[in-house]
Amino acid sequence: FNYTLTETDEGADHVTYSDVEYAISVAITLDEVNNKLVATITKDSTPVEDVIADFENSYDEDYPDDITVDITAKKTVQNLGTKEIGPEGFEFVLKDTAVGGSELKERSDEAGLAEFQLSYTWEDIGKVFNYTLTETDEGADHVTYSDVEYAISVAITLDEVNNKLVATITKDGTPVEEVVADFENSYDEDEKEDPIKPQKPDDEDEPDVPVVPVIPDQPWIPSDPPASNAPVAPEVPDVEEELGSPQTGDNSRLSLWLALLCFSGFGLLGSRFLARKAKKGQR
Repeated sequence: FNYTLTETDEGADHVTYSDVEYAISVAITLDEVNNKLVATITKDSTPVEDVIADFENSYDEDYPDDITVDITAKKTVQNLGTKEIGPEGFEFVLKDTAVGGSELKERSDEAGLAEFQLSYTWEDIGKVFNYTLTETDEGADHVTYSDVEYAISVAITLDEVNNKLVATITKDGTPVEEVVADFENSYDEDEKEDPIKPQKPDDEDEPDVPVVPVIPDQPWIPSDPPASNAPVAPEVPDVEEELGSPQTGDNSRLSLWLALLCFSGFGLLGSRFLARKAKKGQR
């Protein structure tokens, strides 16, 4: 009878299993004198009375240190107009493409850099992580956002000699030591210029705002008109205006004749009155 004896590698953490394989044979014969079976045993072709197979494993209780991978988005802005903006404040998204994968968001600083730091442990040994890196179009006025999408992968392995984790990184299928992804936006807006105001001559003292005179509701009439040494002509009523006579054109001579007529009438009435008074005195 021929046998092999091995150990099963059950994949326990930090255990290195033995890969030794023993070949064992057993030959059965009869001891006729004693009427007894006899087993002749060999282990790896060496006759032995008993089979004792040694298996040696190793167990490493020291976990390798965690490893970090930095992924950086670098923003530049091309200012096309007279007004300018900086590269800060733009949002970037790093998404794990696995089902139910996480999504990380960072904004660029004054230097235009948005940095993602990913950490891996010994539990990630043998795994490959795939990500996409994009910029968020937040719809800011006059900004044209970058539509570039980067594919990034990180494979974690163990350096058994040094008990150290190793990260192998690719960007768009190209191996890289570190990930720096460029994103370029454009901004196109002109400064609004203030309207040019006309310049006034240096010798002009006019106020900037025109002064609007205040007009009273009723004209002001002085209660005591100023005294004058010149004789004041008596007011002559305008007979034409009172009688409503038709206008014939030149009214200056007509008014003079009417005034003389009135004075003559008053003179006749006065003379008659004085004559009557004298006659009554004679009686």
